[in-house]
Amino acid sequence: TSPDESNKKPRAARLPPVVEIESISDSVVKNRTGFNSVLAMLIYVSIACDGDVDLIMKTTTSLTWFEEWFMYFETEYGRADTTWALADDRYGMHPYRLVAAFDVKSKIVLKARLRWPMFVTVEEDVKLRRDKYSVRYEEKQVVFWDMTDIVLPKPTDADLQRLTWSQYYAHNVGKGGVGVQPCGWMMTFPLWTGAVSDTDYLNNAGILEMQEEYAAKFAAESGSGENPFVNIVDKGFRSIIAAFRAGKQLLLQPFFAKSDQKFNTNQVLTSAAIAADRAGNERAVDVAKRAGMLKR
Repeated sequence: TSPDESNKKPRAARLPPVVEIESISDSVVKNRTGFNSVLAMLIYVSIACDGDVDLIMKTTTSLTWFEEWFMYFETEYGRADTTWALADDRYGMHPYRLVAAFDVKSKIVLKARLRWPMFVTVEEDVKLRRDKYSVRYEEKQVVFWDMTDIVLPKPTDADLQRLTWSQYYAHNVGKGGVGVQPCGWMMTFPLWTGAVSDTDYLNNAGILEMQEEYAAKFAAESGSGENPFVNIVDKGFRSIIAAFRAGKQLLLQPFFAKSDQKFNTNQVLTSAAIAADRAGNERAVDVAKRAGMLKR
């Protein structure tokens, strides 16, 4: 028996039984992968594989194509299989082979994500968003930006502890950007060390430069005038100048009072409207942090 074959367990020894597309229920799919139904999961797989049936059904283990995709989503979601040892018991296969299959699926999903643009166009956004956003922002390229944390294990190196420690979160974290457009289109930006402030992240992570390039490219292709981005952020950001320098982008945030100064009526209504609209960004942050792989 080869070493690879010795790592395999009999299919009959798996608990629970083999995952079958014909018999699995939507509730099981929801609890173990996060998708609301089998159909939703298959649509995601089809999009990730660009409709290539051969790629969808390609396997790297003795599992069926559906089992491999199910294992990938189950591990990514991280609610049922929180360790590779649990996946080993569930699928009856050595973790080494499961990790290899997981990596293959991850590369397919990442390649698909890189084919999609970072932003949706103004026309798409206007058609898909709620009417209230069109009243408030007209046909502007609006993005709600916020920063969030991913908890990190405490590093043993003192310099790394200092660089990753966040006073706000009171933990060693990686800090990443999460954006959402009014139509619901979400985007994420790479993790930086937790000691970086939200302002420094937005000003220096390349977000503003990417938006400036996108706006200029779209204006050149469409023949229309430039449509600079409107960045909507919390009141803690100090990025007005940085946004204006990057293609004259605008920055909208709630007002904050100076030394006991009172808000006027317009400032109160504006701040309330911004706070209400940014609630969608808070939900986007929650979705971005939902992946079990990030938590582990």
